[in-house]
Amino acid sequence: MSIGSIFYIIYCVIAYLEYFPRICKLIKTKSSNDYSLGSVNLSLIGMICWVIYIFMTDQELILYIGAIIDIALNILFVILVYRYYDKEKTNG
Repeated sequence: MSIGSIFYIIYCVIAYLEYFPRICKLIKTKSSNDYSLGSVNLSLIGMICWVIYIFMTDQELILYIGAIIDIALNILFVILVYRYYDKEKTNG
């Protein structure tokens, strides 16, 4: 394992820990109007591009695993944001 992989693992742990409070908050409050849909969409597009890049290049196994977990958490977050988004509250 290279020194770069160690830094990537540190990044992954921190990034994953960032998702859990947001996902738990969405499930608990069943409200996502405090999130910008544009920002959520840009985050998803960026993550998809990152995962495509990882899988199109020769990488260590840890990067493939991290990319899969990253995109799974991001997709779950996006689904919950759209599920609990109340359009009437923003228009009204």
